[in-house]
Formats: sequence, structure tokens, C-alpha cells
Amino acid sequence: MIEAETRQTRFARHTGGWVLGGTFAGYCLLPALRYAEPWTVGLGGLLMGWGIIALYEQAVTVDDPKKRHIAPAFLPIAMGAMFLFIGVGGALFSGFHAERACYKIQQELIDGTPAEVKAGRELPNAADRFQALGCHYQSSRPYSPLMIFEDSKPAPAAQR
Repeated sequence: MIEAETRQTRFARHTGGWVLGGTFAGYCLLPALRYAEPWTVGLGGLLMGWGIIALYEQAVTVDDPKKRHIAPAFLPIAMGAMFLFIGVGGALFSGFHAERACYKIQQELIDGTPAEVKAGRELPNAADRFQALGCHYQSSRPYSPLMIFEDSKPAPAAQR
């Protein structure tokens, strides 16, 4: 009984840092998650949760060390991390392009340019599009701090 409690304590100590780090990362990525593909992020979280439960079952509840099979628990954790990485990466990419579109609409509002006409129909006015996309005021042209997206270099000071 004492060994089971120490295994449980050891498991909690090793995974507690990862849970705390994941919670902090999730909190910091909340603004980008509105652009994420919900099924990708949900499937990633489900697989990671399933893997952590399997890891707990094997590491803590199995008494015989020869019957502990921890390696198969890492497969759903790895797949879940992959799905989360794809989902959050796509959200960052989509969010960057949405910010660029919002900046263009903002420039239309400031400059007073008329709405574009595409395929014989007029787009809604810039104020309606700005509100519908959930845009916010931007003081300069958005750029990616990672510089991995095309045309993501910051604008020269004269164009800001």
C-alpha cells in the first residue's frame, strides 16, 4: 500500500508541471483559438486526455513491474500533441490573415474609399464588415513576429 501511494505521488509530481504548463499555454493562446479548427483541437485534447489516463493506469495502479506497459500510452499523447500543434498552427496562420483583412477594412474606413464591386454585386460597407469580422483598431500594419508567413515583413515607417 505504501508503494502505491509513493507511485501516485511520483506520478503527480512528474505530470503536475506538464499540466500547469499546458494550462498556462492554453490561457496564452486563447485569442488565437477563435481561429482554430474546433475538431482538430478537440480531437487533440481528447487523445491527450486518453493517453494521460492510460499512463496513470499503467504507472500507478498496476502492481507488478513486469506487467506495466507505459509505452503504448505515449502513442495517443503524441498523436494528441500533433493534432493540437496542427490546430494551433492553423489558428495562428488564419489569425494573421484575418488581422491583415481587418487592417485593410480599417484603412477603407479611415480613407473613406467606396466599397468594392465584385462579380456585379457590391460588398457591404466597411463598417459592417469591420464589425462582422470582430475587428479591433490597429495602430500599424500587422506582421507576423515569427516571419514565417509570406509578405509578413513590417511596413516601413513612412507607410505606417
